[in-house]
Formats: sequence, C-alpha cells, structure tokens
Amino acid sequence: MSEEIDNVVVLHEDPSPEGVLVTRVAPTPADIGASGDVEGSWLLAQLEAAASIAARQLSRGEVVMAAIGETSFLAPIAANATLSLFSTLLEAEDSELRIAVEAWQQVPDEDRSKVTNSVITYFAVDDSGEPRLLPPISHQSELSGQDSNS
Repeated sequence: MSEEIDNVVVLHEDPSPEGVLVTRVAPTPADIGASGDVEGSWLLAQLEAAASIAARQLSRGEVVMAAIGETSFLAPIAANATLSLFSTLLEAEDSELRIAVEAWQQVPDEDRSKVTNSVITYFAVDDSGEPRLLPPISHQSELSGQDSNS
C-alpha cells in the first residue's frame, strides 16, 4: 500500500502476515536475555522449526536444512509476547524448497507486529539421507489443515 504526500510516494507496510500460520509459541523465562527481551538464538530456532514443518508437509517427507539467509530482525520480542509464525513457499525445484517465514508478536493490549522474516532452504531426502525429487506441488494450500492469516 502507498500514498502520495507532496509528490513523494510513501510506502506503508501491510500490517497483515503473509503466508500460512504454522505455529504459535511463547517464550519462557529461560528465553529472556539480560535486556529483558527474547534472545535472538531462541527466535532463530523458532523460525527454523516453523519453516521445517512447512517443508516437511510440502515435500511429504523428511527434509534437511541447507541454508538460512536473508534474515531481518525488525524489532525486539517482548517477554510477554505470543509469537505467530507464518510460512510461504517461494520456490520448489528438484529436491530443493525455499521457504519464507515471518514471525509476528502479539503483546497484551497492543496490535500484532512483525518482528522477523527469513528465507530458509531445505532439501528433501529419503530414508538414507540422500536427496529425493519433490512430489508435484501445486500451490501453497498444500500446507494442509492450516488457516491463512489467522
């Protein structure tokens, strides 16, 4: 969304998550750092867990993580926040899946806000850990049983 103010285009971030809700989590006291906010390492673990759930569902089997890239930490996560993680399939080719994942926090009495996004790459593997071809993937809706933008 954008608007023009004094001949300057101002872009506004859409306040809605993109993708399919994969999971919701809440930090524990052990996840809180000295600053009083959630530790980045905990957040990275949540991003990877959510993306791997999506990758396993889409590949209909086991996956291994190949890379975490393009990660942006947009805001600190409050100790009393509930984190919702959303995923979007960006690319599926041969045995490789690229999954975008967004983390949104909900703090009591505040609007939901985006705190992090990342792109994580996985490879589909067989029982012996060797790469396998992906099954046909028709659409994001193959993340079955999940509601979009909940």
